[in-house]
Amino acid sequence: MARKIFGKISVEGGIPQGANLRVLTWDANMDDDYIGTADVALDGSYSIEYRGGDWDKSPLTSSAAWRPDIFTKVHRKDGSGVLHRSLTRQNVMNLTGVRIDAKIE
Repeated sequence: MARKIFGKISVEGGIPQGANLRVLTWDANMDDDYIGTADVALDGSYSIEYRGGDWDKSPLTSSAAWRPDIFTKVHRKDGSGVLHRSLTRQNVMNLTGVRIDAKIE
């Protein structure tokens, strides 16, 4: 079953909402695990689907090991730097979707 991370990126300063932006998602741990990437649409929206898994691998896995600690980074498509990093959502288990918005000034 696919899970979803979605949201809206708003941009100040007269730049179109999704102009040349990309969102990357990660599971926060000692060696952040990549979850997925999406280009931002012109209206600022994005959506990333991912599968469940053992995100926090360790010899002492817990019942929360399958729930990622999700954060996002907004980049320019040319890779010229991180424009925004979200706070980390801990132990995400919402199967219908997690909304993470960003405002770039």
